[in-house]
Amino acid sequence: MKLRFSHLLLPLTLFALAACDDITLTHVDVDEPLPETTVQGIGLSASLPLTLASIPMDVTAQESFDEEDFDYVTGITLDKFTIAITAKSDDPQYDGFEDGNRDNFDFISDLEVSIHARFGGEDRSVVIARLSADDPQIASSARSLRLQTTNIDILDFVEADNGYEVRVQGSGNVPADDVIFTGNAGYRVGIGFR
Repeated sequence: MKLRFSHLLLPLTLFALAACDDITLTHVDVDEPLPETTVQGIGLSASLPLTLASIPMDVTAQESFDEEDFDYVTGITLDKFTIAITAKSDDPQYDGFEDGNRDNFDFISDLEVSIHARFGGEDRSVVIARLSADDPQIASSARSLRLQTTNIDILDFVEADNGYEVRVQGSGNVPADDVIFTGNAGYRVGIGFR
């Protein structure tokens, strides 16, 4: 008799948990293409740091983040962030300082990606991805970079009343000519159903 009771108890417990909000029942992966971004070259070496870009991003606007497929979101973490130089970056038509060399990311010595939002009149930000100075991708003539993510839950930022902003900052040398890059952000989204 005890064995039968325990077999009934487990489905009832799972049903009760599924009826509660904030219980993650599964995850979905959402990819977001990053818009084309230009780092202005100056023709001479100079020092950063500077804000390389403020990138307009919205994970909720992606087709794979379709709110009809689930009832609520329990968390969002960035689990992939890559950037890559475009073919346009080497095209003299778009690059006034073209020096004849293929563009790469050697002008960067480190990168940090952070998310920013305003909560109750207070600005908050957290680092969501980075590329440290000792990463083997640095100074390797790389035309694409994969940053290490911090796996911080950014759901509060995504749901902020006035939206959020993603900024890429770095240090290194301003490139000799303009560098144009794009990329991809990958998210792991915890979801549930009522």
